[in-house]
Amino acid sequence: FQRNRLTAPPTAGLTSDRTRLLELLIAEHARDVREEPNGSNDSKDIRKYWGKTGISKKPWCCAFVSWGLNEVLARLPINGTHHLGVQRMWIEAKELGLETSEPKPGDVFIQIKDKGTGHTGFVVGVSEDGQTILTCEGNCGNRLKLGQRPRSSIDHFIDCIQDAQSNDFPRGSNLTFEDVSHEATR
Repeated sequence: FQRNRLTAPPTAGLTSDRTRLLELLIAEHARDVREEPNGSNDSKDIRKYWGKTGISKKPWCCAFVSWGLNEVLARLPINGTHHLGVQRMWIEAKELGLETSEPKPGDVFIQIKDKGTGHTGFVVGVSEDGQTILTCEGNCGNRLKLGQRPRSSIDHFIDCIQDAQSNDFPRGSNLTFEDVSHEATR
């Protein structure tokens, strides 16, 4: 059960590409995308996130990020690749100089995990104090989720849009996001 029922994303003060990305993410979330059967890494909704990779039924957080960026930018901004692995995506983004220390809505967050794995999703908001990151992420609790994570749980941020978005955007949110624990992602 997803308790977030949003009618519009928090896009005030954002560039047009970031606004379009947040609108896309909210629309996908409203579709109640989830794995069917639960735990399968698969459903008719999830299959489109893989693009033309020929891959399916694998952890899909990175595929979701690549799909979202391609939908909005009409290109894959990290070496033209539809990424399927978080750590490789991070390494290539860093080599391209896409790392940012100040997350903004529309940026990508990266969590590095053991054994070459990780988790990723989109930043959709930042708390007033900057210590909570509001997210939209695939493969979280076997579904597409709007969540909130402590900034300290996120290792890196990537600015794939590269549109000179200022850090002067409204902070906080009047929306409800679910707490996301480390165990909620695979």
